[in-house]
Amino acid sequence: APTTRQRIEHVAAELAYRPDPAAARLATGRSDTVALAVQVLNSWYVSQVVSGAEAVCTAEGYDLIVMGVTGVAARRALLAHDTSLHRRVDGIVFVDISLDDAEARRLEERDLAVVTLGTTTSRFPAVTTDDVEVGRLATDHLLALGHRRIGLLGAQPDDPLGFTVPDRRRAGYRAALTAASVTVDP
Repeated sequence: APTTRQRIEHVAAELAYRPDPAAARLATGRSDTVALAVQVLNSWYVSQVVSGAEAVCTAEGYDLIVMGVTGVAARRALLAHDTSLHRRVDGIVFVDISLDDAEARRLEERDLAVVTLGTTTSRFPAVTTDDVEVGRLATDHLLALGHRRIGLLGAQPDDPLGFTVPDRRRAGYRAALTAASVTVDP
């Protein structure tokens, strides 16, 4: 009844009562937490992604946990069936971490909301950048300034986690040089 509700709210306010988040999670079956899985924690790009994700989650009433997935073993551990990930978070954002079909299927079976950032799967929504175009634009800019010997610094060619951004940007770099009739100098 409305009068009973008012009395309870008044007593709760007098006692400065705050609901226990763990108890609320048990009652609702939701954690109100989103995980952000990243490969590298100490880069400018990842810090910007974490900052943006935290701002959005906070505004929507969610907690954010950042999970470092620094190698193949860490990715396998995160995705293992016996982890309690699905009880700890309502959703997970994979930042530049490729998921194969079997891994994506396992996540889908856990009823987790999943989004990928920087990579795509056939099963989950993705936010991506046209990295080939980024490489081409940067190289075109240097070409327009009159440069003809343009170097490229990139990541390791055989990344065990399947980080493909450097390869795509290298393709854009090569395409811009080829279009300008500039030979790639190894």
